[in-house]
Amino acid sequence: MSSAFSWLVDKPITGIRYVFQLFQRHMVLPLGAWFVVVAVVPLLLVLWLSHLQNESIIEAESKLQFKMELQYRMERLQQWLQVKKGAMVGHAQNPTLQTAFSDSLAIWQQTSSFQQVTAQLDLSQQKYLKFLEESGGFYDLFFISPTGRIFYTLEQEADLGEDLTQLPLRDSPLGKAWNMSRYLLDIQMSNIDYYPPSDRLGFFLVMPMIHHGRLIGYFAGQLETGDLVTIFEQKPASVVPGKFWVGAVHGRMYVDILASLEMARGRQMVALPVQSLTSQPILRAMHSESGAGKAIGIDGGDVFAAWSYLPDFGWGMVYQKPLDQVYKTLDQQNVLFVIVIVLTLIFVSILSLLFYGYLYEPIEALMTGMKRFSTYKTLKPDQLAASKRYQVAIKGNNEFAQLGRVFNDMSLQLVKTLREQAKKNALLAEQQAEIKAYSEKLAEKVAEKTQHLAATQNEMRFILHYAPMMIMNKDLHGRYTMVNRQAADLLGKSALSLEGLDDLDIFPPTTAQVIRKHDSLVLSGRDPKQFEESYYGRDFLVLRFLLESPESGIYGICSMGVDVTEQKAIEKKLQETSELRQRVAWQLQQSYDIQDQFIASLIIDESGKLAETSQAWLTLFGFDRAAVQTKPLERILQCGCADPGQCKAEEQWRQLKRVIQEVFERGETSVERVEWLDLEQHTRYFEVTVTPIWDDKNEIHQVQTFWQDRTNEEKITRLAITDALTGLYNRHQYNELSQTLLKDVAQHNNVERLGFVLLDVDFFKQYNDSCGHLAGDEALQQIGQCCLALSEQTDHPFFRLGGEEFAAFVVNTTESDLKAFAEQVRQSILALAIEHPKNAASRYLSISVGITLGKLQSLASIDLLYQQADLALYHAKESGRNQVVLFSNLSGEADVDAL
Repeated sequence: MSSAFSWLVDKPITGIRYVFQLFQRHMVLPLGAWFVVVAVVPLLLVLWLSHLQNESIIEAESKLQFKMELQYRMERLQQWLQVKKGAMVGHAQNPTLQTAFSDSLAIWQQTSSFQQVTAQLDLSQQKYLKFLEESGGFYDLFFISPTGRIFYTLEQEADLGEDLTQLPLRDSPLGKAWNMSRYLLDIQMSNIDYYPPSDRLGFFLVMPMIHHGRLIGYFAGQLETGDLVTIFEQKPASVVPGKFWVGAVHGRMYVDILASLEMARGRQMVALPVQSLTSQPILRAMHSESGAGKAIGIDGGDVFAAWSYLPDFGWGMVYQKPLDQVYKTLDQQNVLFVIVIVLTLIFVSILSLLFYGYLYEPIEALMTGMKRFSTYKTLKPDQLAASKRYQVAIKGNNEFAQLGRVFNDMSLQLVKTLREQAKKNALLAEQQAEIKAYSEKLAEKVAEKTQHLAATQNEMRFILHYAPMMIMNKDLHGRYTMVNRQAADLLGKSALSLEGLDDLDIFPPTTAQVIRKHDSLVLSGRDPKQFEESYYGRDFLVLRFLLESPESGIYGICSMGVDVTEQKAIEKKLQETSELRQRVAWQLQQSYDIQDQFIASLIIDESGKLAETSQAWLTLFGFDRAAVQTKPLERILQCGCADPGQCKAEEQWRQLKRVIQEVFERGETSVERVEWLDLEQHTRYFEVTVTPIWDDKNEIHQVQTFWQDRTNEEKITRLAITDALTGLYNRHQYNELSQTLLKDVAQHNNVERLGFVLLDVDFFKQYNDSCGHLAGDEALQQIGQCCLALSEQTDHPFFRLGGEEFAAFVVNTTESDLKAFAEQVRQSILALAIEHPKNAASRYLSISVGITLGKLQSLASIDLLYQQADLALYHAKESGRNQVVLFSNLSGEADVDAL
């Protein structure tokens, strides 16, 4: 990729360099270029100015023609609208129409029958209305009551009797025009839109009817839209052929009026273009702008257009032609200009060749001599002495021959000078080489010394800067000359900003006085001295000594301080800890005695043997200390089991041993619940807290367990959430588990799909009636035990919702797995082989199951799942019972949407 790119870049550069070399070598090329500049550039300038003038003339003429064409259509539209409005106003003021309107309104108000209005109108009135329709160019005429009811139409179409205040007529063009006329009490025109009763585009004029000074209703006329098509027809013999666009804004779209007129049943909606307002004539026209010029057409092409806004209609109008048609004449002139330029270039090329033949030979000879001469300066003295002098051949006696003679004389003299200069340069070069060699040796020695000195200074600066102590140097006037990083960080300033300051500029006055006192002691004694000083809340051990050199003697004082704040704090804490240790030892002994009497605890080693037991634990479990001493906890837990093989102690010990092992491995306290059968064969529940015990090597060698009896709490909890008869979860636990599932969805989103199983015992009422309620309770107990066994196998919770109705939740499953589980439940109940003489579906007690699967999003989602499963259960019963029905097989949709 890089080689291809470099080739693309290098090729044009190489070509440009080659052309430039050709211009340098051949005089005919710059001469020809000069002829082109002199002859072609003025011609191009003239042609360009002519092109601009012709373009401005064509643009001005096109603007005038397009505006005239647009203005002609706008005037015709306004005249047509004024004629229609005048006809409506004139007829509305005609006594005959007013009488017909008033009589029709009275008949309708008395009879409430639109057919009676038409039947009881006078024949002369009907003929007059027909005359109005035909002479005024109306498709239909309407009588509208003050409340908006159409009680008479001339064409007797489906709109007779419609209420303009109600949908769908309220949003029709007639309804909108009537509503505006009702508010303004003036004649109003509607937009063009589809009018359902007439099954065509509707264009209406509505005006109030005033009779004897009061409003008696509204008179409306549906205009013929064919007149608009006639107005926009173009005559090729009299106008410039182009295309009209008429639009009206409608939200984020606009109505194409002309395209709508061509559609029989609806308006043509067009999305607003993405171009800016300034580039779209139709947008500018619909936003009350007028103008003409180049623009972008509706289809995205370049056009020349004129646009304007028609306020009476609320329409934007555009008349446009493709840009290439407008400038077609200008393109023909451009072709002629190109032909003239080509002929001029041919003439200039011929003229250049003629000059080339006359000038090339003498100039080429002179250039060859100059190139030969330019090689003299690169020759060595011995080569220059042996070289031959180049002579330019001279022919004739013209200007080029005289120039050649001058060149030959000049080259001869210059060769002599160069030979003498070459000898001097050789001698000077030898002297310069000796001086250079000496200078290089001297520079190497200086650089070596400088580098060593710089390395030593950098090493000392690095040591002082990063030394783990505070180092500050000051002169004999008390001003600091060097501060390392540790001291600068302590003072909260940069090292450079501290240089030149004295103690009072940096420290509080009391601290500054102490420092000056210690400095004076060092100056007077001349020996290093050690002091304890405090700076900004920190304690330092400071060593001060004098700075001196053999040349200048004593020139300053150096202070080196080590932060001993933590060391002093540790010493103080050690003293306090020693006192506290004695108090704690006494309190621990008292606490141990209390713990042994009141806290049930065991100390167990890693093998599971009891190392120590508290008296409270022995009292709680009823054991003697000698009986449990050195016995494994596993043996102690089994002591209440009549059959150790069937006892839960083995499972409980494995569970507790796993927790103890985790505490040994992780060193973290853990809590576990343990179920135990005591010596009196009573089940008891304990909450066991396991905490590690560390030895002197910081290793865990034992764990201590604290036992809290939770038996009563466990019994109360089980009674609250389970059904007393079956042992299954009750409806209260069903509601609580529903809330828990919803919290899991909201916090962790770990429940994607929830399966719901709803089952009902077939003909259970008949079973109670025939076998007795006691047998019914025993049957429900067997069903409950069967469901509990399935719940332990699958971890799917079962609920008794009431009577013989049961339910189960299946989290994150599929339809096939859900149906297999429901079928397993049905087969398990049937396998109980409980005789049921009244069961029409089986000789044994059977169940019908309805299942569904959906997304869990809210509590309403669970309620909807229940409704779906209940519907599937209903279909299972209707289909013969003793079967499983999936809701999605009924509805085709098992997902539950958010409610």
